[in-house]
Order: sequence, then structure tokens, then C-alpha cells
Amino acid sequence: MQIVSNRAEQRPGAVAPLVALLIVFLLGMVAFGVDIGWMVLTKSELKNAADSAALAGVKSLMDGYVQYNMPNQTSAQQAATLATATTNASNQAVSFAGYHTAGGVSNLVLNTSDIQFGFTDASGNYTSPYSGFPNTIKVTLRRDSTANGSLNLFFAPVLGMNDTNLTASAAATMYGGTFNNFQTNVVGAPKILPLTYDVNAWNTFMTTGLDPDGNASTSGGYPAIQVYPSIKSPGNFGLISLDGAHAGESFSSAWVTNGLAQSDINGLTNNGLIPLSSRANAWNWIGETGMKSSLVATIESEAGTSFLMPLFTPFNAGVPLPSDYSAGTGVGKNYYFNPVEWVGVTIVPAPSGGVMVQPGPYLDPNVVFSGGGPVPVGTSGSTITVFASPKLTQ
Repeated sequence: MQIVSNRAEQRPGAVAPLVALLIVFLLGMVAFGVDIGWMVLTKSELKNAADSAALAGVKSLMDGYVQYNMPNQTSAQQAATLATATTNASNQAVSFAGYHTAGGVSNLVLNTSDIQFGFTDASGNYTSPYSGFPNTIKVTLRRDSTANGSLNLFFAPVLGMNDTNLTASAAATMYGGTFNNFQTNVVGAPKILPLTYDVNAWNTFMTTGLDPDGNASTSGGYPAIQVYPSIKSPGNFGLISLDGAHAGESFSSAWVTNGLAQSDINGLTNNGLIPLSSRANAWNWIGETGMKSSLVATIESEAGTSFLMPLFTPFNAGVPLPSDYSAGTGVGKNYYFNPVEWVGVTIVPAPSGGVMVQPGPYLDPNVVFSGGGPVPVGTSGSTITVFASPKLTQ
């Protein structure tokens, strides 16, 4: 009689080869996962370093941009200004890159050959090289044989891959525009000169480099203009209040030295003096009766510092009779100006008893700009002197 067994036929040793094959595969997956994570982390660190380097570099372009666009600059002067600005920007970018770490390498090296300057238009299109003054700096940080070394991997050498090359790029662009207002709650203390100057005389200076008498002055090789005593605003010489109420010399000096407090800005707002877009032919900004020599000395002590300076439209522009010129309206303590624009200026050394300025970049995160916000510098058709915080554009 034939006996049929229900037991499956045993095949000892069949699992071991399969496990061996799977271990190789699983080790490969572990290597892939760990090393990919390491690469992603390092790439992120490189990107952070590139962002920091680009933002640091673009701030150094601001001084050069204003100087480059000052009146009466020869091609040689502009070329020298451009070279200085890009060199300073490159040095700053290299310096800030060195503060960062990526993939275990400290003090990252940024090759100067990996720094590029170009122009970003209002639509965000980037062009490099650019023949005018650039508004954008682009940097590329590396982990490869040219800078910082290739990134060593952990498990991938099992598969024949010892290291890999990584790069990360970032671009930062200067933004600015026309001052309109301050943020509701300011951070820090905006620096504003308690002086106002004729907008027509300023525009003439920005075009010709000449003051209202036709004279040209320079400081450090660049055009400068005396704003006190102001040739065209006799009497109070353009001294104004910065809080909407009459202020003495101590207040004016404190504004120069310490900037405006939140209460000062609230005073300007509550009295309808800002935003400028809400003003139309409103001669209601208090003009003080005179400037003491101590205030002039305080301003002179700020040489090299950037401020906002308000520009007024005259009550009577003196056309056709120059003798009829009137900066504001009223007399004595009841004298009022009509500021219509604020510009960035830098205090420069002046003749004794005077205040002299140059167009200069004023950067303040509290500034609210007209026309929907700041725009890439160089796209507005006029020289920008009031800057917003730079933006990463790539």
C-alpha cells in the first residue's frame, strides 16, 4: 500500500542566500539615506551662507550708487567709484561668508571669481554683465576642489563614491524709493535733520552741482551744498520742528544726536504732517525762529552720518521777481513750511558756522515708500537716496 505524506518537502538553507542579497541592498539604502540627508543639510548651510554674503555685499553698493549718480561726474570718476564700490561689496561678501560653516567646514571661503554684479529690473529680470551701476550682487558658495573641499560621505564609499561637490547661490538687490511715512511703531530712532531746504534748489543742485548762487562746492571729490545758512530762506534759515510743536535748541540737538522718538513721530502724524501723500499745498509745518551756534556745532559733529532731510516747496518761488521769493508763510513763531519730499544726505565738513551736506544713502527699515513700496534701485528714473532693506532676489 502506498502512503502519501502531507508534509511539505524541506529545502534547508534557501533563506540565507536571500538574506545576504537583501543585506547588500539594505546597506545601500542606508548609505543612500544617510548621505542624502548629509548632502541636503550641507546644501542648506551653504545657502544660508550665500544669503548672508549677498546681503552684506549689496549694502556696500549703496554709497557707490549715490556717488556714481552725483552731478558733474566724469567717466573716469564714475569708473573709479564703481571699482571702489564693487571691491568693497566683494570684501564684505567674502568676510560674511567666512562667518559660516557648511558640512563641518568652518570659515567658508568665497572665491572672488564666484562674485558677480548685475542689474535686476522692476519685473525681477536679472542681467549680467551690466554696463551701468549694478543694483545686485550674486554669490556662489562651494564645497568642491576650488573652495572648501568636496563633501566627504559616510556610507557611499562602499559603493565607490567617496565624496560629492555642492554649490549654492544667492543674489541680493538694493531697493529704495520716495519717502512717504514711517511705520506705525518704529524700531530704533530715525535720524532726521531739523532743517528743510528748497526742493527746486536741491533739484538744480542734483542736475548741475551748483547752489542757488551758481557756486560749486565739493567734499572728498564729490559735489556738496551748504544748506545752512540757506541763501533762499532768510529769517529762520530753514530750521523746523520735528514733532509738530515748537521746540527749543535742546530738542533739536537731541533729534540730531539721538534720532526721533516714537512720541515725536506720533506728534507729526497727529498734526497731519505725515504721510506726505496726504499733504497738498499745506503750509503748516512749524518753522523755528533761528538756529543757535550750539546746534550748528552738534550737526557738524555728525560729519559722515546719514540723515533724512525734508525739502520744501516755496510759498513764492521768486518768479519772475527773485526779490519776491518766500520760503514759507507767516512771521516769527507763526512761520510755516510745506515739506513735499525727503532725501538722504550725509553731513560733511563745512565752513565755520555753516551746515553742508552731500546726497547720501539713508537706510531705514521704518520708512514707508510712496507708489506702492520700494523698487529696485535704478529703475525709477531718478537718483534714489532713501533705501529700504535689501532683498534676496534669487
